[in-house]
Amino acid sequence: MLAARVSLVMNSPSGPQVLGQGLVRAIWTDDEALSTKINQRIAHYTGQAELAEAIQDGLEARKQGDEETATAKLGKAAALAHGSGNEDTARLLAKVVDVVDEKTGTVRLKKTVDDADEMALDTRSTKTVRVRGRAGAASRRRPDQPRRMDGHHHRALLIAVTGTPASSPPLAPSAT
Repeated sequence: MLAARVSLVMNSPSGPQVLGQGLVRAIWTDDEALSTKINQRIAHYTGQAELAEAIQDGLEARKQGDEETATAKLGKAAALAHGSGNEDTARLLAKVVDVVDEKTGTVRLKKTVDDADEMALDTRSTKTVRVRGRAGAASRRRPDQPRRMDGHHHRALLIAVTGTPASSPPLAPSAT
C-alpha cells in the first residue's frame, strides 16, 4: 500500500524546484523477525556515530587527565571499530592505546602519544564510511512488489522508501 509521497523541494529565484521524489510503501506483517529487523545501512551509520562519540569522549577525558574514563571510552571505541570492520580507525586508535583485546575493548592508554596521531584520530573519527548494498533477494525484489508471508494479511507495518531522480516527471496521483 502506498503510505506517502515525499518530494524534496528547493526554493530558487525561478520558483520551487523539485530535486527528488520518493514513494513510501507500507506492508503489514506478522513476522516479528521481519518487522523488527534494523536496516544494515542505518545500523552501520548509527554504529559510526557511537564510535565517533566514544573516541571524542575518550580523547577529551585523556586531555583532562581522567585516565579511567579515557580508558573505558577508548576501549569501547576499539571494540566498536573491530566489530564494524573499521580498520582505519582501529589503526589510528592503536597509536593512542595498546589494544589488549579488541573484541572486549580492553585497552591500556599509551604514556606518550604523538600529537599528530591524536589529532588524526580526533579529526578522522567524525568521517563516515560508505557501505555498499548487499546483493540478495531483498535487493532484487522490485520496490513495488509487496512482501507477503504465507498469503496472509499481516499486522506489523513495514515501510520501504523508493526514490526517483529529479529528472523524472512528477508522480501522478494514485488511487491507492
